[in-house]
Amino acid sequence: MPKVFGRDKIVELVWRRLEDKSVVFVAERRVGKTTVLDEIKDKYDENCIVIYSDLEKISSPIELVENLLNSTYEYQNKRGKAFKLFEDAKGLFQNIEQIGKVKFSKEKEKDWKSLLQKTIHSICEQSEERVVFLWDEIPYMLQKIHSNEKKKESLDNSAIEIMDTLRALMGEIDNLRFVYTGSIGLHHVISEIAGDLASQPTNDMDTIPLDPLTEKYAREMTESYLEKELVEYTDSAIINVICNECDCVPFYMEKVIKKLSLLDEVTVDITKKEIAKIIIDANNELEMEHFRERLSKYYTGIVKDTNGNEIKKSSIAKELLNFMAISDESKSIDECHGYLKSVYSLENRDLTIKLLDFLAKDYYIQKDLDNKYSFCFTLIRRWWIMAEGLESRGGQS
Repeated sequence: MPKVFGRDKIVELVWRRLEDKSVVFVAERRVGKTTVLDEIKDKYDENCIVIYSDLEKISSPIELVENLLNSTYEYQNKRGKAFKLFEDAKGLFQNIEQIGKVKFSKEKEKDWKSLLQKTIHSICEQSEERVVFLWDEIPYMLQKIHSNEKKKESLDNSAIEIMDTLRALMGEIDNLRFVYTGSIGLHHVISEIAGDLASQPTNDMDTIPLDPLTEKYAREMTESYLEKELVEYTDSAIINVICNECDCVPFYMEKVIKKLSLLDEVTVDITKKEIAKIIIDANNELEMEHFRERLSKYYTGIVKDTNGNEIKKSSIAKELLNFMAISDESKSIDECHGYLKSVYSLENRDLTIKLLDFLAKDYYIQKDLDNKYSFCFTLIRRWWIMAEGLESRGGQS
């Protein structure tokens, strides 16, 4: 197993928070979420049961219950224990085809909520240990369920019902905990599925962000990977260049080091040139196109300007990012709102505030102590300027 750098404290923090309540674990893509999830699974208290599920492919509430039962049974099997829930499963749930491969009949789909409640109660009642469900990609699941119901023009809102049901269960069952995480922002999905409802299904949970590596551990990782990839260098400043220009993000650092391993000579200038080349690489090796593509998925909906013209929220969000990308100074709410007014004739200041808040939660931008905004990552800002063709507008403030 590859060595993990600088993640012990965040893993310990997650487990410390889980002593009292459930957790929403948030991370920008490529910062190392999967690595930390693996550490959370492997380094847990002996008084806990950890049951992991990847929910990305689930598209209906009944599939969630099936996954819950099957993942729990697999866990019990690995521990060599008979799981009493499955001994009573036929009486409790009916129409179960095979233990460990639960598939409910069509008729049971409408009963998904009671089945979900019974299943979680039954699992937790059979253990004196704390039961932690580590659910990855829960936003994708909720989005799929909501999208499927919209396509069918159903009046149901099962996605928000799932979240509200889980929140109620957390309040009822002392030894139940969840860790929610995913590659897309849960705040977006909840905003979309809740609509005008007052539902805040994660209010009782602690939110724990995963940041890039600290400089200390980024340097350790860089040195280790340079040695592993047999990169010959004499100037230790190369390590600083890689860490700083890659924002201490493990994925970007590893990609750059692998590029350097193909060269006969590695200097500071060559390293900087290779980083510049990989940013504009046509093959999208750093997978940064994702940051533009996801705007249309995250920032849905239409707003009207003062002239009644309809504008996509995704277009407004992109224009805000363009505005900040070309500036070397952070921008205040008023500066951002003034810019949007000049481009789109938008008077709604609250819209600007909400978009800035969401862009910050999505790790595009960050807010400083003066309540001003700028790009989170210099590497992404550099890529954004080139991807959007903003070079001629750069350096403005």
